[in-house]
Parts: sequence; structure tokens; C-alpha cells
Amino acid sequence: MMQISMLKTPLHYAASNNSKETAEILISNGADINAKDKNRWTPLHYAASNNSKEIAEILISNGADINAKDKNGRT
Repeated sequence: MMQISMLKTPLHYAASNNSKETAEILISNGADINAKDKNRWTPLHYAASNNSKEIAEILISNGADINAKDKNGRT
């Protein structure tokens, strides 16, 4: 189920901060990999924005939607 929140989830923060271990722990404990914040950004958007290739790979390999669009229609 897609979740849209006004706030970022812990997985958004892990992706923003290139925190591989934290991201892996959150995902293994059921974090919503495609959760969207108020701008409809997913954790993958944050990983891409911060050039966090390793985090992006983790997210994608765990089912992140590579076609998710933000509020402006950008992927």
C-alpha cells in the first residue's frame, strides 16, 4: 500500500544520508520502500538526488518503483 506522509520516513533519512546499514535494517523490518513524503518523493528519489548509488541499488533490489513520480511528475 502506498503511503503518503507529510514527513519523511526513517528510510527517507537513511537514503538521504547514504546510511547503508540503516537502510538494510529498516527494509528487513518491513519499511515501506515506496513511501512518499509531502513532495511525493520516495527513498529512491533521495538516494538519486544525493548520488547514493549503493543505497539506490539496495532500494531497487528490494522492489523500489523506479518509475515513481514526484509531485511535479519527475522520476
